[in-house]
Amino acid sequence: MKRTAAIFTLFVLASIFVVIANTYIIYSYGDEKIYEKVEHVEQYEYGILFGAGVNSDGTAEDPLADRLKLTAELYNEGKIEKILVSGDNSDSHNNETDAMIEILTEKFGVSEEDIIEDEKGVRTFETCKRAGEQYDIEEALLITQGFHLRRAIYTCDKLGVESAGISATSRTYEGHWYYEMREFFAINRAWIDLQLD
Repeated sequence: MKRTAAIFTLFVLASIFVVIANTYIIYSYGDEKIYEKVEHVEQYEYGILFGAGVNSDGTAEDPLADRLKLTAELYNEGKIEKILVSGDNSDSHNNETDAMIEILTEKFGVSEEDIIEDEKGVRTFETCKRAGEQYDIEEALLITQGFHLRRAIYTCDKLGVESAGISATSRTYEGHWYYEMREFFAINRAWIDLQLD
Protein backbone atom coordinates (compact mmCIF):
# COMPACT_ATOMS: atom_id res chain seq x y z
CA MET A 1 0.00 0.00 0.00
CA LYS A 2 2.82 2.41 0.94
CA ARG A 3 4.66 1.63 -2.26
CA THR A 4 1.53 2.29 -4.34
CA ALA A 5 1.02 5.62 -2.57
CA ALA A 6 4.65 6.56 -3.15
CA ILE A 7 4.42 5.72 -6.85
CA PHE A 8 1.20 7.71 -7.16
CA THR A 9 2.79 10.68 -5.39
CA LEU A 10 5.81 10.58 -7.70
CA PHE A 11 3.52 10.38 -10.72
CA VAL A 12 1.54 13.42 -9.56
CA LEU A 13 4.68 15.42 -8.83
CA ALA A 14 6.20 14.48 -12.19
CA SER A 15 2.98 15.47 -13.97
CA ILE A 16 2.92 18.82 -12.21
CA PHE A 17 6.56 19.41 -13.12
CA VAL A 18 5.93 18.60 -16.78
CA VAL A 19 2.91 20.91 -16.96
CA ILE A 20 4.78 23.79 -15.32
CA ALA A 21 7.90 23.24 -17.42
CA ASN A 22 5.99 23.07 -20.70
CA THR A 23 3.93 26.12 -19.86
CA TYR A 24 7.03 28.10 -18.93
CA ILE A 25 8.92 27.06 -22.08
CA ILE A 26 6.15 28.07 -24.45
CA TYR A 27 4.99 31.19 -22.62
CA SER A 28 8.57 32.46 -22.50
CA TYR A 29 9.22 31.56 -26.14
CA GLY A 30 9.46 33.91 -29.04
CA ASP A 31 9.30 37.41 -27.55
CA GLU A 32 11.86 38.56 -30.11
CA LYS A 33 9.68 37.09 -32.86
CA ILE A 34 6.55 39.08 -32.05
CA TYR A 35 5.89 42.39 -33.79
CA GLU A 36 3.92 45.01 -31.91
CA LYS A 37 2.88 47.19 -34.86
CA VAL A 38 2.18 46.61 -38.53
CA GLU A 39 4.74 49.22 -39.58
CA HIS A 40 7.47 47.24 -37.80
CA VAL A 41 6.74 44.01 -39.68
CA GLU A 42 9.29 42.91 -42.26
CA GLN A 43 8.12 41.58 -45.60
CA TYR A 44 7.03 37.94 -45.77
CA GLU A 45 5.92 35.90 -48.71
CA TYR A 46 3.37 34.06 -46.57
CA GLY A 47 1.07 34.99 -43.76
CA ILE A 48 -0.71 32.20 -41.92
CA LEU A 49 -4.19 33.12 -40.71
CA PHE A 50 -5.49 30.74 -38.06
CA GLY A 51 -9.22 29.99 -38.07
CA ALA A 52 -11.60 30.73 -35.23
CA GLY A 53 -15.33 30.85 -34.57
CA VAL A 54 -17.84 31.64 -37.28
CA ASN A 55 -21.46 32.54 -36.57
CA SER A 56 -24.32 30.59 -38.14
CA ASP A 57 -24.92 33.44 -40.63
CA GLY A 58 -21.33 33.23 -41.89
CA THR A 59 -20.06 36.29 -40.06
CA ALA A 60 -16.91 36.08 -37.97
CA GLU A 61 -16.97 36.03 -34.20
CA ASP A 62 -14.93 38.84 -32.62
CA PRO A 63 -11.54 37.05 -32.36
CA LEU A 64 -11.68 35.95 -36.00
CA ALA A 65 -12.96 39.34 -37.13
CA ASP A 66 -9.87 40.95 -35.61
CA ARG A 67 -7.58 38.39 -37.25
CA LEU A 68 -9.17 39.04 -40.63
CA LYS A 69 -8.91 42.81 -40.31
CA LEU A 70 -5.23 42.63 -39.33
CA THR A 71 -4.44 40.14 -42.10
CA ALA A 72 -6.02 42.42 -44.70
CA GLU A 73 -4.05 45.38 -43.35
CA LEU A 74 -0.79 43.44 -43.58
CA TYR A 75 -1.64 42.34 -47.12
CA ASN A 76 -2.68 45.79 -48.31
CA GLU A 77 0.45 47.32 -46.75
CA GLY A 78 2.60 44.84 -48.68
CA LYS A 79 3.87 43.07 -45.56
CA ILE A 80 2.62 39.69 -46.79
CA GLU A 81 2.15 38.54 -50.37
CA LYS A 82 0.06 35.40 -49.90
CA ILE A 83 -2.27 34.21 -47.18
CA LEU A 84 -2.68 30.63 -46.00
CA VAL A 85 -6.21 30.55 -44.61
CA SER A 86 -6.32 27.57 -42.28
CA GLY A 87 -9.33 26.31 -40.36
CA ASP A 88 -11.95 23.64 -39.81
CA ASN A 89 -14.11 23.05 -42.85
CA SER A 90 -15.74 19.84 -41.66
CA ASP A 91 -19.05 21.40 -40.61
CA SER A 92 -21.17 22.75 -43.46
CA HIS A 93 -23.00 25.01 -41.00
CA ASN A 94 -19.81 26.46 -39.50
CA ASN A 95 -17.39 26.59 -42.37
CA GLU A 96 -14.37 28.57 -41.23
CA THR A 97 -12.24 28.76 -44.34
CA ASP A 98 -15.05 29.62 -46.77
CA ALA A 99 -16.23 32.39 -44.46
CA MET A 100 -12.69 33.71 -44.04
CA ILE A 101 -12.06 33.82 -47.78
CA GLU A 102 -15.38 35.51 -48.45
CA ILE A 103 -14.70 38.22 -45.88
CA LEU A 104 -11.12 38.80 -47.04
CA THR A 105 -12.10 39.13 -50.68
CA GLU A 106 -15.47 40.90 -50.48
CA LYS A 107 -14.95 43.15 -47.46
CA PHE A 108 -11.23 43.85 -47.61
CA GLY A 109 -10.41 43.50 -51.31
CA VAL A 110 -7.82 40.74 -51.02
CA SER A 111 -7.23 38.99 -54.33
CA GLU A 112 -8.48 35.41 -54.26
CA GLU A 113 -5.42 34.43 -56.29
CA ASP A 114 -3.26 35.28 -53.28
CA ILE A 115 -5.23 33.08 -50.87
CA ILE A 116 -4.41 29.43 -50.20
CA GLU A 117 -7.15 27.44 -48.49
CA ASP A 118 -6.29 24.79 -45.93
CA GLU A 119 -9.56 23.11 -45.00
CA LYS A 120 -7.95 20.67 -42.56
CA GLY A 121 -6.34 23.11 -40.15
CA VAL A 122 -8.46 21.88 -37.27
CA ARG A 123 -5.73 22.57 -34.68
CA THR A 124 -2.62 24.71 -34.47
CA PHE A 125 -0.44 21.62 -34.77
CA GLU A 126 -2.18 20.54 -37.99
CA THR A 127 -2.00 24.03 -39.46
CA CYS A 128 1.74 24.32 -38.85
CA LYS A 129 2.48 20.78 -39.99
CA ARG A 130 0.45 21.11 -43.19
CA ALA A 131 1.92 24.54 -43.92
CA GLY A 132 5.32 22.94 -44.28
CA GLU A 133 4.48 19.51 -45.64
CA GLN A 134 1.45 20.25 -47.81
CA TYR A 135 2.14 23.81 -48.98
CA ASP A 136 5.97 23.93 -48.83
CA ILE A 137 6.03 27.04 -46.65
CA GLU A 138 9.41 27.47 -44.97
CA GLU A 139 8.89 30.89 -43.38
CA ALA A 140 5.75 32.76 -42.40
CA LEU A 141 4.16 35.53 -40.38
CA LEU A 142 1.50 34.15 -38.04
CA ILE A 143 -1.69 36.12 -37.37
CA THR A 144 -3.71 35.22 -34.29
CA GLN A 145 -4.57 36.54 -30.82
CA GLY A 146 -1.86 37.28 -28.27
CA PHE A 147 -2.88 34.46 -25.94
CA HIS A 148 -2.33 31.97 -28.78
CA LEU A 149 0.65 33.54 -30.51
CA ARG A 150 3.59 32.08 -28.58
CA ARG A 151 2.24 28.54 -28.85
CA ALA A 152 1.66 29.03 -32.57
CA ILE A 153 5.19 30.34 -33.15
CA TYR A 154 6.69 27.58 -31.01
CA THR A 155 4.74 24.87 -32.82
CA CYS A 156 5.47 26.11 -36.32
CA ASP A 157 9.16 26.60 -35.56
CA LYS A 158 9.46 23.07 -34.20
CA LEU A 159 7.72 21.71 -37.30
CA GLY A 160 10.12 23.44 -39.67
CA VAL A 161 8.25 26.63 -40.53
CA GLU A 162 10.40 29.53 -39.32
CA SER A 163 7.89 31.91 -37.84
CA ALA A 164 7.28 35.33 -36.41
CA GLY A 165 3.92 36.71 -35.43
CA ILE A 166 1.72 39.68 -34.68
CA SER A 167 -1.18 39.82 -32.25
CA ALA A 168 -4.67 40.54 -33.53
CA THR A 169 -6.01 41.26 -30.05
CA SER A 170 -7.68 44.66 -30.13
CA ARG A 171 -10.25 44.32 -27.31
CA THR A 172 -11.34 42.21 -24.38
CA TYR A 173 -13.32 39.28 -25.73
CA GLU A 174 -16.45 37.90 -24.20
CA GLY A 175 -15.49 34.72 -22.37
CA HIS A 176 -11.79 35.67 -22.47
CA TRP A 177 -11.21 33.61 -19.33
CA TYR A 178 -12.24 30.52 -21.30
CA TYR A 179 -9.65 31.21 -24.01
CA GLU A 180 -6.93 31.66 -21.41
CA MET A 181 -7.86 28.45 -19.60
CA ARG A 182 -8.05 26.47 -22.83
CA GLU A 183 -4.65 27.80 -23.85
CA PHE A 184 -3.06 26.43 -20.67
CA PHE A 185 -4.12 22.88 -21.57
CA ALA A 186 -3.43 23.36 -25.29
CA ILE A 187 0.18 24.27 -24.54
CA ASN A 188 0.80 20.91 -22.94
CA ARG A 189 -0.98 19.05 -25.70
CA ALA A 190 1.21 20.88 -28.21
CA TRP A 191 4.33 19.74 -26.38
CA ILE A 192 3.09 16.13 -26.38
CA ASP A 193 2.18 16.30 -30.08
CA LEU A 194 5.65 17.55 -30.93
CA GLN A 195 7.32 14.76 -28.94
CA LEU A 196 5.24 12.14 -30.75
CA ASP A 197 5.62 13.61 -34.25
